[in-house]
This record gives sequence, C-alpha cells and structure tokens, in this order.
Amino acid sequence: APPEQGGGQLAVLQAEQAVKRAEQDLVDAREARDRLPDETAKAIAEAEQALTDARAALPRTRTDGENAIKGAETALTLAQLRLKALREPKTSESLSTAVRDAESAVAKAQAALAETQTGTGVKVGASSVVFFSKLPLRIDSVKVKRGDSASGEIMTVSGAKLEVEAAVTIAEAKLLKPGMEVQIEAPDLSLNLKGKVSQIAEKPGTDGADSQHIHISVEPMDPPANFKDAAVKITIPVKSTAGDVLTVPVAAVTSGADGSARVQVDEDGKQRDVSVRAGLSAGGIVEVTPINEDLKEGDRVVVASK
Repeated sequence: APPEQGGGQLAVLQAEQAVKRAEQDLVDAREARDRLPDETAKAIAEAEQALTDARAALPRTRTDGENAIKGAETALTLAQLRLKALREPKTSESLSTAVRDAESAVAKAQAALAETQTGTGVKVGASSVVFFSKLPLRIDSVKVKRGDSASGEIMTVSGAKLEVEAAVTIAEAKLLKPGMEVQIEAPDLSLNLKGKVSQIAEKPGTDGADSQHIHISVEPMDPPANFKDAAVKITIPVKSTAGDVLTVPVAAVTSGADGSARVQVDEDGKQRDVSVRAGLSAGGIVEVTPINEDLKEGDRVVVASK
C-alpha cells in the first residue's frame, strides 16, 4: 500500500516550525549568556549542538501514519516547553531548567526521527532490481524522468572500460587466445596503441558477427578520451621469430624434384641453387634458413625466370 502523505508532511512542517521557534529561544539565550554561570552557558552550547543534530535528522521523505503521529507529538512537546519558558522569568535557574527540558525533548525527538527514517523511503520489489556482474559501469542514457512508470527500457549502460569490437574468420580465431598482444592503429586520430585480446566468442554468428566470423574483444592500453567510437585497424601477431632472420619474397622459393625448398641466387648473371628450410611467412615474404650452402643478407635471388 502507498505511504500516507498527509500525516508525514504535517509532522515535517510542525518539526520545522518547532526548530525555528527553538532557534529564536537560543538567540534570546545567547544575549543573556554573559550574565549566566559557566555551567549554564555550557548547557546552552550543548543544546545548540543538539538542535543542530535534530535539524539534520528531520525527515525529508513521506512517512507512514504512525510515524506522523509521533512527529506531531514531538512537535507539540517542543511547543509546550517553549511556551512554559516564555511565561517564566528569565533567570539563570529558569533558563537552566529550560535547557535541561530542551535536552530531554531533543533526545526524544532524535529517537523518534531515527525510527521514522528507518521506515522511510521508496520500497522496490525484488523483480524491479537489476544486478550487474561487473562494475564499474557507465550510464550512457536515461529513458525515464522522475515520477514516470518504471516500465519498458529505463536506461542503457556500458562498461567503464573502452574495448575494440572486431570479427575474425573461423580459421584465424583458432590461432588466437585471450591475453595475446595487439597493435591498434587509429589513422583518423594519428594514434598507435598496444592492447590485448580480452575475449573470444565460443562460436561464430554471435555478438553481431555473421555465421562465418567469430567476435573478439580487444582491450586497448591507456586509450585517450577521444578514442571512443573511433575506426581502428588491429594487428595480432600469432607468432614471431626469435630474432633477426633471413627473408626472401615468397615467389623466390621453389620446390625441387625431391620436394625440398630452394632459392636461386644470382651472381653476375649466373644462378646457383641453395636448399633452404622455409619458416614463418607474412606480408609476401618468408623466413628461410640455408641448408649446407652459403646464403647471406644482400644476396640477389631470382623471383621469376623465363
């Protein structure tokens, strides 16, 4: 059932009025402070702090009927004490008594307000609560305003970390694994960043990829603020050589009659065959290692012959 609004609002109004009246009483007390004993001045200072605490504890939301009655009773008690203090002569004894009474009333008010605040607030059903498995998150847009019915799409959120979304072929995906280093190029921003593969889909056709591609996520390292929504090119080296190696164009490697790989070295118009072991290949060149024959950097190799 919805909380009763009228009683709670009345209680808050009465409590606020009581605080204002008490503040005026304290103004009068401050004017007489120099004429009071030290003990009474200390009591007034403590009463000031108590009233400050009471003011901070005033309920700011609707409360139920029972708490509203308690609030009204507290406000009435404070008003009665004030009236009593005004009718009595302003002597040190009467002010000390009023301060003690005020301290007691404030203590009761604080207890009542604490109980009120415990039951105050909006109650949300368990079916209306959304749990996120990873935090922090960024709220991208809010679809409702205060007071709207919480139905349909309420907001959209995204991860707090920027990621590059991409798709690779099924064959390429078999060469990848999470944690592999990635080179990220953003030509429009003149950026070159390093990153790592953070996630690889288990099967093709998921997360926006078609049936022949597999979705992957790449986490860039220290991306700038303007990196969001940038068009990028990613390069993932699946394997690398242990150091500097000899390379030749792929078209320079041919197969002999026995199936072995070889290249032809041109020496002043004469060609000689060099048996090689082919290694990694990328970008139209291939790693070669000579087998029992001389092949060094700078040698001219035959790519095609007529």
